[in-house]
Amino acid sequence: MSSETAENGPNHVFDVGNTDVSQNKVAYRSASSISPRNTEGFCRATPALGVSVLLTATVLICLPVRAFAQCEPWLARLVSAQGQVELQGPRESGWRPAELNQHFCLGDKVRTLDRSRASLQLANDSYLSLDQTTTIVFSQSAEQLPSWLDLLKGVIYLRSRTPRAFGVRTPFVNAAIKGTEFAVKATDDSGSIDVYEGIVEASNRQGTLNVHSGETVAATAGKAPQPALHLRPTDAVAWALYYPPIIDYATLGRKPMHPLVRKALRAYSSGQIRASLVILDAVPEIERNPSYLHLKAGLLLTLGRSDEAEPLIATLLAAQPEDATALALHSVVVLAKNDKNTALALAERAVAAERNNPIPLIALSYAEQAEFKLERALRSVDAAVSLSPENGLAHARRAELLASLGRTSEARASAEKAARLNPGFARSYTVLGFIQLMEIDLKEAKGNFQEAIFIDSTDPLARFGLGLAKIRRGELEEGTEEIEIAASLDPTDSLTRSYLGKAYYEQKRGKLAETEYKLAKQFDPKDSTPWFYEAIKKQTENRPVEALHDMHKAIELNDNRAVYRSRQALDNDLAARSAAVGRIYQDLNFQQRGLLEGWRSVIQAPTDYSGHRMLADTYAKLPGQQIARVSELLQSQLLQPLNVTPVQPSLGTRNLLILDQSGPSLPSFREFNPAFQRNRFSLQAYGLVGSLDSYGDEVIHSGVYDRLSYSLGQYHFQSRGYRPNNDLQQNIYNAFIQAQVTPELGIQTEFRYTESDFGDLSQRFDLGAFDRNARNANRLSTARLGGTFNFTANQTLLANFIYGKSNNERHRRNELPFSRLDVSAESDQDALSAELEYLGRWEHLDSIIGVGYYTEERKDRIQTTTTIDFPPVPIVDKQIESVQHQIQHANAYIYNHIRLPYSITGIIGLSADSFNQQTYDRQQINPKFGIVWNLTRDTTLRAAWFSVLKRPFVLDQTVEPTQVAGFNQFFDDINGSKSTRYGFGLDHKFSRTIYSGLEFSWRHISTPYFEEDKPVISKSSEQLHRAYLYWTPISNISLSAEYFLQRWNQTNDNTIVDFDNLTTHTVPASINFFFNNGLFAHTTASFVRQIMQESAEDKDRISDSFVLLDLTMGYRLPKRLGIFSFSVKNVLDERFNYFDVYSTRQDFPSASPLIPERTFWAQLLINF
Repeated sequence: MSSETAENGPNHVFDVGNTDVSQNKVAYRSASSISPRNTEGFCRATPALGVSVLLTATVLICLPVRAFAQCEPWLARLVSAQGQVELQGPRESGWRPAELNQHFCLGDKVRTLDRSRASLQLANDSYLSLDQTTTIVFSQSAEQLPSWLDLLKGVIYLRSRTPRAFGVRTPFVNAAIKGTEFAVKATDDSGSIDVYEGIVEASNRQGTLNVHSGETVAATAGKAPQPALHLRPTDAVAWALYYPPIIDYATLGRKPMHPLVRKALRAYSSGQIRASLVILDAVPEIERNPSYLHLKAGLLLTLGRSDEAEPLIATLLAAQPEDATALALHSVVVLAKNDKNTALALAERAVAAERNNPIPLIALSYAEQAEFKLERALRSVDAAVSLSPENGLAHARRAELLASLGRTSEARASAEKAARLNPGFARSYTVLGFIQLMEIDLKEAKGNFQEAIFIDSTDPLARFGLGLAKIRRGELEEGTEEIEIAASLDPTDSLTRSYLGKAYYEQKRGKLAETEYKLAKQFDPKDSTPWFYEAIKKQTENRPVEALHDMHKAIELNDNRAVYRSRQALDNDLAARSAAVGRIYQDLNFQQRGLLEGWRSVIQAPTDYSGHRMLADTYAKLPGQQIARVSELLQSQLLQPLNVTPVQPSLGTRNLLILDQSGPSLPSFREFNPAFQRNRFSLQAYGLVGSLDSYGDEVIHSGVYDRLSYSLGQYHFQSRGYRPNNDLQQNIYNAFIQAQVTPELGIQTEFRYTESDFGDLSQRFDLGAFDRNARNANRLSTARLGGTFNFTANQTLLANFIYGKSNNERHRRNELPFSRLDVSAESDQDALSAELEYLGRWEHLDSIIGVGYYTEERKDRIQTTTTIDFPPVPIVDKQIESVQHQIQHANAYIYNHIRLPYSITGIIGLSADSFNQQTYDRQQINPKFGIVWNLTRDTTLRAAWFSVLKRPFVLDQTVEPTQVAGFNQFFDDINGSKSTRYGFGLDHKFSRTIYSGLEFSWRHISTPYFEEDKPVISKSSEQLHRAYLYWTPISNISLSAEYFLQRWNQTNDNTIVDFDNLTTHTVPASINFFFNNGLFAHTTASFVRQIMQESAEDKDRISDSFVLLDLTMGYRLPKRLGIFSFSVKNVLDERFNYFDVYSTRQDFPSASPLIPERTFWAQLLINF
């Protein structure tokens, strides 16, 4: 689930999560993604003002006092310090150094000296950043009264998310602020306030002025507050930003320099940046050569003082226009201002000017990465490492890029070497921490992030990483606090803001999350992350229309993330977004559009699990495609990272016996997934009660702990049915365990047990055509072992083994005059399947190559009992016939997805099958051809032609792709059936609110069955056509209209069905309402017309037409606690004749989705 920006400069930011809201594989956002920043400092941006500004803050002194506090209650804690930060107590006359994590009490003064910065965490979890030469005083505190924070001079930036107001008071302007972000500046004669979020009431004796987000107010002596020129946020807080260093002390150390410069260089190498600057200030003017200026400019940029660094760079270039190091520094500054072309040109000039200097190569890597050229950036850094093998900075930068490309083993080696070469360079430990976080080495990751913070407490990335590590360990509150500190250290970074919003969302603090997403969009309009996360938030808040628009915006911006993601990783991100938008379509009742997004997701990125899971959920509501459903579920399970997503017992069962698709099998469990992958436990329970004596439940307990996840589930459903002997009962139990053994190897095992008992579920055209005496009992036990091995980020091997043991019983009785015939058939099966699949991904090609083998030992026993009622003793004749045979199947396949020009994806594949059952042997080669052409951003054309041999499965699951260009391959046909399908589809988005599409396909089927142990072939054809029109006219209403045509034709005399021709037209139209208070309602009217011809000789056709009206009302419980709904199906109590093909299957029939009487259903889903 994860997305992050790309249009900016070098900020070394990691991105963690792809995705889906539920998938949190750690990905890496590397160094060239600075948010757009103007590097002019805030202090230079406004004239000197000149009067003390008192910042008044209502600090909530309500948190428990910590054991290490020096006072009760403590008011603030020092969480970051750069340079010299000092403290003076109320009874002290002198200043003393403040230490990291120092607590400040009532009356304490805190100041930063020249070229120093500090960040404080207030007791109410607000955050305060101090610029250089700033002094504040904690001057008053009371439980119910405002706590005063006097700003004596300087500049502060404050982030508050508390529910109580802050007050700002100066001799010339007072302000009242509620939960906001703002900057305050005080000089000798005036003050100013910049508001970034929230509302401030600025007032003094001369007047009052409301200041909104994006506005500035200033005041001088004797004048009312007045609007002032408002700088961009990146201007006003440029001093608070973090600039990564590019100056390598080893490279500079080889050049001639003054002894003081060399001493300063040694101080820099040990992480003492301010001390290095103090030493440099002592260098005589005459000795301030280029080496001096290079080092000083680089150090000033590290401190965020671009206003001081840029003149030094200008001096260097004026003296020597081709000064390679100066050009490299200039490139970094220009890139921070988002001028990528100039930055690239400057870096290339720098490399050309001095090819043996690694510094320009590192700068060039940032510029190339900003141009979405990760591999080229890595080559530049490799060249820098070759020139300077002992350059720790270059090795750290190399580790960042390797991690961006998914090459974690190499990245770890580079990061470890960087730490050995330069133990005083914090970024080496930060990079190593992120790599360990990817590898779920949580203890080591946390330790390295803490080491980086100890070395450089101003680096926001180390805090960001520590926050993620704590959250992954299950420490949500503590991890959120670290991300809040990261946001205060780099206030304009969009990614940090997005993840802070995500953390608030996880804590169910929706308003705070919304604020952070808003600020993230403001600070970087081209970052897709906040749009993605806010879409997920809105979806779970019953706002699917708004969520849809936000998700489309996230997809539109997705490629901006190429600044730190490889092409394959971007495809995975796009796939995750497509899967997420598919789920929103489900909520809107836009089923066909949801399918399109699922297909698009798995075609775009076959290795991304979220698209496969989304298809599994969508197929659950489609008849005849249950093999595809359970197979997509299997593929998603094999590809998924460790997570707490519940494995629903119902979703993995093909022959799910539910009436009207309304039983406890709703795929909505996933929307309660946590936003972060973290150690935790989850319990979700679903209950159903309805007419026809229907009851059901599904309870799932799941958990994650470090490298292990599990899910335990139970499902039950029963109903007496709508007619005699239409009852059913089903129980399913499953246990799923997954372990990440190494970063490359994951294994999983799953156990399932299913028992089903039912009467005659078939629905034939005549309502009276059913068997009152037929009974069925099925038992199935399976054990599955699966594994995934990632050779590289783009080379994956899947393995899956399933063993199944089943027992199926069928009992039939025919009542005849004076006699009866009882037939009992029992079948025992022991089956084993094994599959291996390789998935390879390259720039223009994805390949899926696999082999499989299936073997089954089957014993069939048929007992026929004839009873003649002949008084006084009935005559009974029993005959038993036993048959034992073996079924074997072997297959191999290859699918190639080729990315062609003009947004075309070509699909070329081939599969081979060898099938043997009794006397029926078949070997078959199956070509596969498909095309997906995005004619425009809003129009997609799909076409396919392929053939398939229906093979046997255990649990009907396979890892082979289930579709070609969005056309399903695996239907619920009889084993050994050969089919050929071809078709085309066109989907178009007219606007952001109107969607339409149509699809035409034809299928020709040859089905084997046995007469006297000899195979006979039945030939038939099927047409599947559909069209849809969807509309979201306003933010809380969606409308849908669809049309489906299914036509079956028997094309030879060997029929295995009860008809020769069956045509079904279905036209459902829906209106759906969604309200911000959690209420929702759905109304669907479906027109159905069915025409059946029972035999070719009988030219008469029978038909029926009817309209079904369905109503649903529901409520989403607050805080994502669950959903309650009440449904009425067939409101008008229509009686009709309808033939359901899939309900007449003898082996595994399914309950018909249409019931010819009114039914009621109440459902409750609870998330704990």
